[in-house]
Amino acid sequence: MNLALTTSVIEALWRASWQAAVLVPVILLLQWFFRKRLSPASRHALWWIVVARLALPLTPSAPCSVFNTLPPATSRWMTTAVKPSAYQLPSVPGSQTPPT
Repeated sequence: MNLALTTSVIEALWRASWQAAVLVPVILLLQWFFRKRLSPASRHALWWIVVARLALPLTPSAPCSVFNTLPPATSRWMTTAVKPSAYQLPSVPGSQTPPT
């Protein structure tokens, strides 16, 4: 499997997981605040938001989102490219160096 594809899938799953973790306390607070006004069907529908967030880890980006207010997270899987000229192989005694 391609490393870039694996990395993007892992990042998408991580993003969906933490966003669902943020949604759970919000839904609990909504249910507590509106405990007398919410019907059981409404409570059930609120939990489907969390289920949908976990079931759909890849979602299209939206310009107006609560999560757009946060600064972008730096990925710990991202690495910077190293120029090939940054490293030189050690010379072997008795060998000639190639012309550059």
